[in-house]
Amino acid sequence: RTIDRSLALFKGDIVTVHMASQKPWLVWLFMRFAFGVCLRYAHGRFSRTKVITWIPRIVVVNATDATLEIKVAAEEKIKAFPPRCSVPYYFQGMAQRDVCLRLAQEMRGWCWSSTFRMDQVGTFHAKMLDAESARVKLIAVEVKIIGAAYQAIFSDADAIPPFRIENHSLVPMIYHQVGVSSVSEIQPQSTVVYAWDDLKKEQDLLLCVKDMPYSYAHTYDLRRLGSGRPLAYPQDSIIMGPSGLVLGGKADPVDATCPVPLQLTARQAHDSMQLWSWSRGGRLRNKAG
Repeated sequence: RTIDRSLALFKGDIVTVHMASQKPWLVWLFMRFAFGVCLRYAHGRFSRTKVITWIPRIVVVNATDATLEIKVAAEEKIKAFPPRCSVPYYFQGMAQRDVCLRLAQEMRGWCWSSTFRMDQVGTFHAKMLDAESARVKLIAVEVKIIGAAYQAIFSDADAIPPFRIENHSLVPMIYHQVGVSSVSEIQPQSTVVYAWDDLKKEQDLLLCVKDMPYSYAHTYDLRRLGSGRPLAYPQDSIIMGPSGLVLGGKADPVDATCPVPLQLTARQAHDSMQLWSWSRGGRLRNKAG
């Protein structure tokens, strides 16, 4: 093992290590790895002596209770990290590349997260989806610099998600990140945790009432606090009677101010789009308030 070029060593330097391995068939394999360099003074009588320490450039800390797997996005080689461990991670070559994350293979069904970097300081969330049960797992990732090393800390984030979506309406909604094809659904009067599907795409959320055309959808910037644009959708004016028949009508698509003609219409008793219903006391109730 030799350093393949001369360097003036300073605290936090990155050095290139050139390693040669001779195989039985006399083929030489050359690999490059990046290491961090820590430079400090010794103590006591050796206080004028500088101590040079080579350390791993990236250290992965798995603070979860599950085994995590990490791989370079363009490669098939997978490295597993057991629970509660701190393990160095090396890229073959000097380039720091995008990686992705998932729960261990023995927990079948989990897909890879979107790609991210372990050499960019900051905090973000990796989102993984179970293709079989549609469950979502959130892992918080914190990348920080300690000396000459990047430390990537992975911890559970299901209890403290970056976003929580609450549907207080009486209709089911669909939502997804703008530019991402994966669509999720939230039922009325329910709550779900949420994190961005793709960390490198636009961070806006598209929201629409289920079964409605996308022309009625709106996008919302979740980085801005406060009230957003009201979400509207076409609604039939319907009154449901005890017999199951309904008295209703549909608004004129051209002129919304035109009077709505009423007519008897067959309708499902438990239709989620139904606004009018009879209460147990025999009173007519508007569920929209």
